[in-house]
Amino acid sequence: MSEKKKVKNAEYDVVVIGGGMSGICAALAAARHGARTALVHDRHVLGGNASSEIRMHICGASENLAKPDLEESGILHEIMLDNKSRNDYYNFSIWDMVLFSTVKRQKNLTVYLSTAMESCEMGEGSTIRSIDAYQLTTETHWKISGKVFIDCTGNATLGYYAEAEFRTGSEGRDEFGEPDAPGQPNKERMGNTLLFKAVDRGHPVAFKKPDFARTFTEEELKSCIDKAYDSKFDTDEIAPLVEADGAYYLELFHGATIAFKDMALSILPHLLTTAAKKNQVNNEIVILTATSGDTGKAALAGFADVEGTKIVVFYPKDGVSPIQKQQMVTQKGDNTYVVGINGNFDQAQTGVKKMFSDKELAKELDAAGYQFSSANSINIGRFIPQITYYVYAYAKLYANGKIAKDEKINIVVPTGNFGNILSAFYAKNMGLPVAKLICASNENKVLYDFFETGKYDKNREFILTSSPSMDILISSNLERLIYWAAGNDAKKNVEFMTALTKEGVYEITPQMQEKLKDFYGNYASEEETAEAIRTLYEKTGYILDTHTAVAASVYGKYKAETKDEQTATVIASTASPFKFSRSVMDAIDKEKYDSMTDFELVDELSRIGHVAVPKAIEEIRTAPILHDTQCDVDKMKDTVKSFLGI
Repeated sequence: MSEKKKVKNAEYDVVVIGGGMSGICAALAAARHGARTALVHDRHVLGGNASSEIRMHICGASENLAKPDLEESGILHEIMLDNKSRNDYYNFSIWDMVLFSTVKRQKNLTVYLSTAMESCEMGEGSTIRSIDAYQLTTETHWKISGKVFIDCTGNATLGYYAEAEFRTGSEGRDEFGEPDAPGQPNKERMGNTLLFKAVDRGHPVAFKKPDFARTFTEEELKSCIDKAYDSKFDTDEIAPLVEADGAYYLELFHGATIAFKDMALSILPHLLTTAAKKNQVNNEIVILTATSGDTGKAALAGFADVEGTKIVVFYPKDGVSPIQKQQMVTQKGDNTYVVGINGNFDQAQTGVKKMFSDKELAKELDAAGYQFSSANSINIGRFIPQITYYVYAYAKLYANGKIAKDEKINIVVPTGNFGNILSAFYAKNMGLPVAKLICASNENKVLYDFFETGKYDKNREFILTSSPSMDILISSNLERLIYWAAGNDAKKNVEFMTALTKEGVYEITPQMQEKLKDFYGNYASEEETAEAIRTLYEKTGYILDTHTAVAASVYGKYKAETKDEQTATVIASTASPFKFSRSVMDAIDKEKYDSMTDFELVDELSRIGHVAVPKAIEEIRTAPILHDTQCDVDKMKDTVKSFLGI
C-alpha cells in the first residue's frame, strides 16, 4: 500500500471475507463461540445472491419453509424464522434489514460494509497475516489482521490473493465419492441467473411474446417448404395413402433416400439455416448424427452443399443393409463426412450424445468457428414436422369418404427411437381424433416390454434384424413421453434417465403407466415379419419393406387381441421395399431369389411389384465410394476433430 494513504488498523481472532449467507453464518458462529470476529463485505447490503440486489430465495431443504417435513437447521433456520415473523410477504428490502440487524446486534462481531479486499499480507509458511481493504463509503483504507481467515467470497478471492492452489468447475464423481457430481471433472462455472416470479391471476392471461423471441414469418415458412418438397420426391403427392387388405399405408418413402426420414430431413436444413440467420449465428453449423440406417443418408442428402453447414454421420459398419451403406458411402458434397464405427447403433448414439455434452469440445469448436447441431429425431426441428404426417393422413381419409367427421382412427408405427409415434401422440393431444397408438417393435422389443410392465430395461442382448432402423435399445425420444407422464417434472425425469445411464433400467410408477393407456405395444419376430411380407403380397400384390412389415404384423396381433376390426387404421410405411430388397425377396420366395445379387433383386422386385426402380437406387449402381473412414467407438471425437482441422 502507498505510504501516502491514511490506513486504519484493526485486529481480530477471525476475519470472514464475503457477506453472503455462508459468510453471515460463519461470522455469527465464530462470534458466538467467543472469537472477536470481523465480517468484510464489498456490497452495501448483506446476503450476496440472496440480497435485494440479486433476489435469489434461500431454498435448501425447506424451500423457504414450504415443506413441513423438511427444514434447515442451525443459524440459517434461525434467520429464516426471524424473517418469517417480521416479513411474511418476503419483501427483499425488509429481508436486507433482517440480515443486517442479526449481525449488528451480535456480540463480538464487527461488520465492514462496502469494503473491498485489495490484497493480503502473508506470514510464515502459507499463513495469512492480514488483508488490505478499502471502504468506499468512508474512503478509508483498512489493514485488518487476524489469526484465522475464512474465504466466503464465492469465487475464492482471498485464496487467489494468498496464491493458494485453486481450481474452477466441478470435480469428478469418483474423486471424492460424490454421487451427484458429474462423471468427469470440468471447468464449468455458474453463469448468468434469471429470476422469474409467477402470480396466480385466477383467470387465463394472454401470452405476450417477448421481443427477443423470434418466429418464422409465413413467407419464410413457405420458402422452406417450397425448397424442401420439390423434385426430390418421385410422386406429386409426396406421401400417398394406399389401401391394402383393410389398412391404409401412408407411404413416407418417396424422397431422395426412399425412407420416411426424407420427409422431415428435407425441411430441417432450411429451417435451421433460416433460424441461424434470424439469430445472427456466425459459426458454421456442424450437424453431428448417428444412424441405424435411414437417418444418415436422409440427413446427408438434406445438408449436402448447404451453405454454412457441415455434416458428420456415424453408422455401425456391420449393422446396416448393403444398400443403406452404399447410399451413405457414395454421398456427394464437399461438406459431408461418413464414418463406420466398430460397434452398434446405441454405441454410436451414445458417442454422439457425449460429444454434445462435452463442454471443452464446445469451446474448441467455438474457437475454430464451429458449433454442433443434430439431425437425429431428438432435434425438435425434425421432430415437429412429423406431426403433419398423421394430420395429413386423417384429412385424406376424410376427403376420400373413408371416415366420418370426428371419427377416430388407429395409428400404427414401426419404431425404435420412438420419435415417429411420439409425433402421432402429440398430434392426438393437439386434437386429432386418434383411438389407439400402436407401437410396433422388432425382436429388440424393449419398448414392448416397457408398455407391458412399466419397466424400461436395456440390459439385454442386442439383436441384428432385417429391420435395422429399429435395432435400438435406447429409445431417445421416449424421454419426452416420460417427462409428460411424470407431470412435466424435470427433476423426476432426470432421475429416470440417470438410472438408465447408471443401471440400464428404470421403472415408472403405476400412476404414470395409467397415463399411457392410449398406447398398445407388441413386437414381431423375424419369422413373423417375413410372413407379413409374403402374405400381403400373395393376397394383394402390395409389397412391404421389413420395417412396415413389423407394423403390419403387430397390427394383426392388435386386431386378434382386441377384436377391433372397424376402426380405420393408418400404418406408417417407413421405407421402400427396394431399400431392403434381399430381405423382402427372401420373405416372398427365399429358394427362388437367394442366389441373386442385390441389384438383380432390385430389378426382380420392380418386375413383380409393377413399380419402377427408384432414382435413389439407380444412382448408386455405379457410383464411386467417396467415404471409407472407420473408427472405434472411443475415437469418435478425435475423428470429428480431424475432419474439422482442430
